[in-house]
Amino acid sequence: MKKYEISEECGGSEVVEAEDMDDAIEYCKEWVQDGDYGDKSCYVSSWVQELAADGEYVGEPEFVEVMVDRAPDVPACLEGYTHDWESPEWLGGCSENPGVWSKGGSQISSVCVCSHCGMYQAYISESTPGQYPKTPEIYSYREADRASMEYVAGMTRDEAVEWVYNQNEDDEIDEGELNNAYMAIFGRLPDFDEDKGTKWSHCCAATPGCGTRPE
Repeated sequence: MKKYEISEECGGSEVVEAEDMDDAIEYCKEWVQDGDYGDKSCYVSSWVQELAADGEYVGEPEFVEVMVDRAPDVPACLEGYTHDWESPEWLGGCSENPGVWSKGGSQISSVCVCSHCGMYQAYISESTPGQYPKTPEIYSYREADRASMEYVAGMTRDEAVEWVYNQNEDDEIDEGELNNAYMAIFGRLPDFDEDKGTKWSHCCAATPGCGTRPE
């Protein structure tokens, strides 16, 4: 077994034993992956230097660039659904490709929204070759808001309020339409375990002047 000094750009270092340089490089990669470099994926520069028995350096160090993977787990969609990511025009971006922006060179950023639950997915592509600092592709997620809930519901808050007002007391309320109105009015998903009457009461309470409906 030989001794090697592994080090990284933030100043950390450690002496390890390995069969050869290839094994030492693999150990270095694992060591860097376990480091604290924040919660976003990044590239970390590191080096592997062979050591003599007396601790002196042998030859030149090997440079090792490590992509520290901090990609987040994709949050779950609604029960029974998988995310359906879409890029409607209201997200902004370029007219030919909604939800996409240039960050210079070949690097882009984008955002899309799930048509089922309203969650957002943001993406930044890998940096352009030669760009500093070099960055890997990055994904992130954020919770639904009023804009994405209106998109999922297929109606604005004003349209949802009008829908509530226009329900006749003797008509049977369509639960799918009621769920859509709830999402547009409150900007969040309804509790799908709640009965229809409870959701209707919530919508009425948020719509001054609206009458009550039997459950």
